[in-house]
Amino acid sequence: MANTVAHEGRIKGFTNCTEYCTIMQEVRKMDFIVPISEARSKLPGLIKKISSAGKRLIITKNGRASAVMISPEELETLEIMADKGLLRSIVRAEEDIRDGKLYSHKDVFKDV
Repeated sequence: MANTVAHEGRIKGFTNCTEYCTIMQEVRKMDFIVPISEARSKLPGLIKKISSAGKRLIITKNGRASAVMISPEELETLEIMADKGLLRSIVRAEEDIRDGKLYSHKDVFKDV
């Protein structure tokens, strides 16, 4: 199951599948690159593409990247991945679940 050995640059407890899947998502992901004028005129369709295909939209201005649009799910993933404390908490929670360290709602709130 979880890889419990901490490797350089990795967080203890994350599976190889998690790392592999993240890498494969980046490899197969093809970004859309459009100039700002096209983004303005085709915004609803571009939003639909981003949402349904999980792709990124790079908007250029004068030939240079100016902005990036991503789906809400990708933003949430990026925010979670950037929060090392949250990732450690998730790993600890998964370990507690695996080890049977669970409490009922009644047990947690019995004295409240």
